[in-house]
Amino acid sequence: MKLTPHLLVLVALVAGQALGQNDLDPEAMLAAHNQVRQNLNSGKAPTLGLGPGEKRPQPVPKPPLPVVKWDERLAADAADYAKQCVFEHAPNPGRVGENLYLHSNEEALVASAEVVYSWSKEAEHYDYSTNSCQAGHQCGHYTQLVWSSLRALGCGVSFCDNIPNWGPGGGQIWVCRYSPAGNIVGRKPY
Repeated sequence: MKLTPHLLVLVALVAGQALGQNDLDPEAMLAAHNQVRQNLNSGKAPTLGLGPGEKRPQPVPKPPLPVVKWDERLAADAADYAKQCVFEHAPNPGRVGENLYLHSNEEALVASAEVVYSWSKEAEHYDYSTNSCQAGHQCGHYTQLVWSSLRALGCGVSFCDNIPNWGPGGGQIWVCRYSPAGNIVGRKPY
């Protein structure tokens, strides 16, 4: 059977619909998380190296941060929450941590590394010695990534036509859940 341009477009559309709401690559997402942790363990900048250098170096964790594993239950919970198309933290995610990411592109799935990089880049504004974030910036996504007791994570993504309080159009909502939760008030991440 010869595939015409029209048939190729139809096949691509059907394939795109069949991919569903949670088509992130678990291996890529897990690798990006573990790369951030390994970079910090090695004394390198904790980001994935996709952008400009960090302004605020972080100390090397002692003992080293452990490798985290993928958890299907956490991934299912994260995917279910992402499908709600609400860009705000879950009111009661249980005893798990949560990172959110929003991207305005409704056409193509953002790479897992880009999502994790956006969170790891917060290290530029985090001061380990005072366990604080530079005024006007966020650091909680980064500290969740490098929380020393973290052992498992699972993530989900959803393409949303309408996201309340976001403006016209939709986008991608990414949710990652972490066990055990980090960002315990008064404690440093490691």
